[in-house]
Amino acid sequence: MDSLFVSINPIFPAEHPGAFSFPIVLNGSLAPDGSQGTLRTGGALEFLQLGAGQVFQNEFWLDMGTRSDSAEADVEPIPAFPGKLGRVGAYDLGPSAQISSDPNTRTITATGPLTLSVSTAKTFDEAFSPGKATFNAGEPLGTLSFAAVAQ
Repeated sequence: MDSLFVSINPIFPAEHPGAFSFPIVLNGSLAPDGSQGTLRTGGALEFLQLGAGQVFQNEFWLDMGTRSDSAEADVEPIPAFPGKLGRVGAYDLGPSAQISSDPNTRTITATGPLTLSVSTAKTFDEAFSPGKATFNAGEPLGTLSFAAVAQ
């Protein structure tokens, strides 16, 4: 993103105090061992390249069973780009991710690599690198880390 002059901005309640941070919000549910279910987060990310595209990814939903993360995607400006795409695959949680649970404290923790999904790689290419295959599915993006405590 840096080489293409694309800024990445959190949208509240997401934050960027160092690493990007998203609060866990209502409407998700996880199996007691963390192997199944969906973790929902609040906030969004904006990817912006001045004079070119702007991509919003809203309301991330991490499916623990498939280890994939989806978001409501919106690619602007219209008509140059398609606008709202609906919920699409955003990122994938790598197979080396560590997921653990502690029944005594009713917590589930996870940490592992996040990679670009096919749809995100395609969207980023269209918005920030037209005519080139700059982004690739499976390309490392960052690391996911969370701790969920049962209510």
